[in-house]
Amino acid sequence: MSVQRALLTAIAIAVAAGILPSMYLLDRRIAAELRERSRSELKMAVPVLQDRARSLADAVMMRSDDMARVEGLSEAVAAGDSATAIALLDSARAGLGEESILVDAGATVWTGPEAARVLLEATAAGGKPVRITSGGAGAPRMIGLAPIRSGEEWLGAAGLTLPINQSVAAGLAGRTRSAVTLVRSDGRVASSTLEPEIAAALAEWSAGAGSADTVTSVEVSGTELLTVVADFGGGVRAIFSRSAQEELAVLPQLRRMAAVSAAAALLIALVLGAALATALARPARELAAAADRLAGGDFDAPLQPTRIRELGVLARAFDYMRRRLQDRLRDLEAANEELAAGQERLALLQAELIQRERAAAAGRLVAEVAHEIRNPVASLRNCLEVLRRRLEGDDEGVAFADLAIGELMRMHDLAEQILDLNRPRDEPSGQVADVDSVVRQIAALQELGGREGLRTDVHAGLKVAMPEHRLKQILLNVVRNAREASGPGAPVDLTARGANGAVRLVVEDRGPGFEPDVLRRALEPFFTTKKVAGGAGLGLFVAASIARKSGGSIQLGQRADGRGACVTITIPMAPAGEDRAVPEADPEDAP
Repeated sequence: MSVQRALLTAIAIAVAAGILPSMYLLDRRIAAELRERSRSELKMAVPVLQDRARSLADAVMMRSDDMARVEGLSEAVAAGDSATAIALLDSARAGLGEESILVDAGATVWTGPEAARVLLEATAAGGKPVRITSGGAGAPRMIGLAPIRSGEEWLGAAGLTLPINQSVAAGLAGRTRSAVTLVRSDGRVASSTLEPEIAAALAEWSAGAGSADTVTSVEVSGTELLTVVADFGGGVRAIFSRSAQEELAVLPQLRRMAAVSAAAALLIALVLGAALATALARPARELAAAADRLAGGDFDAPLQPTRIRELGVLARAFDYMRRRLQDRLRDLEAANEELAAGQERLALLQAELIQRERAAAAGRLVAEVAHEIRNPVASLRNCLEVLRRRLEGDDEGVAFADLAIGELMRMHDLAEQILDLNRPRDEPSGQVADVDSVVRQIAALQELGGREGLRTDVHAGLKVAMPEHRLKQILLNVVRNAREASGPGAPVDLTARGANGAVRLVVEDRGPGFEPDVLRRALEPFFTTKKVAGGAGLGLFVAASIARKSGGSIQLGQRADGRGACVTITIPMAPAGEDRAVPEADPEDAP
């Protein structure tokens, strides 16, 4: 037998052994409780009967008093006019089955049943008696009389009789939720809500019944009745009864519900048992599958939690081993990535070092060349000036001389710019430039030049450790290049932020951006993309050289949205307490 089948069999036996005895005991207990509740409710029928009898007597007394006071009745009785008196009483009746009674002072009954002499005597004494009579062939009646007086003289009595019939029995049955049988004093059934045969048998049995506080079980026509007998008054007895079978009628339904519940409980137990049996085997299968996937390099094979302690310990140990192995592999990958990143940084540093050495060599070379060119250029300019003065009157010759002098001046300016890059400067230390002030000057220069205004966003109080004219020279070169790349009407953004001991100035344009081959050479001297404008290719080179001399750098890149170039200038922030600004340099000192 498999573990699953053995477990299901044990569960079925345990459930049956636990449920069946409980169902039997519960059935017996419910039956006893239902019988006891019926007995208690039947006992409560006696005070209900007494209340009903008192309320009927009060109603009859009040109605009798009202009829005795009908206007004109006393005059008709005093005059002996029976017809008028009877007509007045009949008009005052409610028509609910009652019957009028009219008796004169001589005890002569003018209408209605003959009233007992004791009632007449009580009425003559000024009372308003109410009695129940069960004699005669008709239903028992409740009789009420009230005196008819003319001043202090008693003229007779008037009242009514109310039959104690089927409607009274039905009212009592509704109030007590039981069957009601009214029995005369002679043992005959007056009215009942039961079948005539059962009512007659109960009437016969009630002749020897006990007190009203005793509930008795009576077998009538094969039916068990729980009964209690109470006195209605005037010799009339009321028998309240309930069928034991009807009171216990809910038991079969409860038994069916209990059987269904037991079956459902057994089914649920079997399903849970099957799930438990499956849960015993599933973790082992999953561990085997996870081990196979781990061997293939998959570290994410799921391990479902289990409530079985031993299997849970095994699963946690396997998962711990798997995670530790995965961590070791991740550490190895991280180390490889760090090594690759270090190699990449080393390559970049080597490339930058080579570029700096190349730029330094090129700078020295061009400085020597520029120095050697500047003196002959100056001599040629002097010669051309002499020739120009001698060509007075020759317009064409003067024009050519001016053209030659202009080209020589351009060569002289270029040589001066090249020399300025490598010319030692005796600048005092501790010089500080106010970034916000310099940016405002750059923006003003752009507007004076007839260009679109520069959009700036500068944090207040930023200061850098370099002369102000040097910062302006860097920004002028970078902004001019951005303006030319963006084209007419396109905005140029300049932002400045301070962080980690440095100030970052970012210039963004809306131009085509840097091509990959341009990005690699943009900081080299004499490299330019301005084929039409004829640029010298020294703007970014000069700006980068000034920034490096101040301990900063310039980085070239693309805008975040890819629509234009982005130049980031990083310059060390001025130390706290140093705010000595340097005045603007002489024009001849600028490149």
